Amino acid sequence: MKKIKRLLCLTMSLLLLCGCGTSEPHSGDHSNETGFSEKGKVTVYSEQQYKTALLQRFSHINLTEKDFSVEWVDNQEQADIVITDCLNILDYHKYRPLNVDELSVQPLEQLMLRDDRGVIGLPVLLRMSGFWYDELFYQNLDQAVPRSIDSWKQSDTDFPAVCEKSDYESLFWGVVAPMYLYYGGTSDELSSGKLQQSYFTKAIAYLQELCDQNLLRLTEDARQLFTTTQVSFWLASDQQIAASYNFMSNRSKLGFSSGLILPAGNRSQCIVRSDVILVHQDADPYLTDLFLRRFFEEQTLVELSSDTQLPIACQIQYGPSVIAELAQISYSVLSSPSVEIVYINCGWNSSEEAAIRQALQDFAEGAVTADESTDLNME
Repeated sequence: MKKIKRLLCLTMSLLLLCGCGTSEPHSGDHSNETGFSEKGKVTVYSEQQYKTALLQRFSHINLTEKDFSVEWVDNQEQADIVITDCLNILDYHKYRPLNVDELSVQPLEQLMLRDDRGVIGLPVLLRMSGFWYDELFYQNLDQAVPRSIDSWKQSDTDFPAVCEKSDYESLFWGVVAPMYLYYGGTSDELSSGKLQQSYFTKAIAYLQELCDQNLLRLTEDARQLFTTTQVSFWLASDQQIAASYNFMSNRSKLGFSSGLILPAGNRSQCIVRSDVILVHQDADPYLTDLFLRRFFEEQTLVELSSDTQLPIACQIQYGPSVIAELAQISYSVLSSPSVEIVYINCGWNSSEEAAIRQALQDFAEGAVTADESTDLNME
């Protein structure tokens, strides 16, 4: 009798073991065919400048999430999640379509990356280049902050805006690109890098005019001038401003102007770009979807915005009102009806980027003037 009972117990154990082997895999289990995350782990790659802030968010998720952990990796090819603005080097078909409807905070539709399969990239960290100012500078002079080129000319302030000579990105996106749109170019041309020669030349000529009138001075170290309150406006990206904030006075208060020295018109353009977050095709769909749902939570994004001092490309609650995708220090300017926000996913190839950069470098070094054509060599 005992032998029969033992045999029955052994039989039941084998059935249970076999049943476990043939049932649906537990959520988060990985196939041995993939070379990415281990069980319960999501790996993320991004640019180094975001690493500290992202690791703080990942640490919080690791402490509170039972189903998975998050780990930073330095190799884009081995990451489940990739956060980048270098779209020209991406092989889109290595990344899978994403279900945006599952996210509690909806990202900006204008900056979603799409292909023929649907949405494959969601906007995360915004990039803006424009004119930043310190209200402390004008408080010390007992003057109002100039809001336009006309009010600046009428003020008693002789200090121009400054930009570092080597900061071609801010020069392009802060002055040249808005002027390119002003003269008739399109946002699609800016996105692709295939610029119309005539519009680009006019934009460079206007940049030359600003320098000739001493309204914009190209210098070797604009940050030092700005943080010592020797100039009133600095043409720079949000990332440069965030990095320079610790060098400023404790009484400083940052402001942002997208169209300070652009020609008068019904609207001034502020061009906004973004890093996008993508999910590798071979990554575990359960774990990565869970990660995206945790990442696109309002509180996570607010905390990440605070850590990086960079705007987040999602709707976030700041106090009593909903501010769309804007930094706390610049939302009041950008939410003005007189500012037209132009969203661009930049997908330049290497030759287009090199041609545009060379044209700006020639200008900054005095190799071309307003009377000369800036040849992009794109035909």
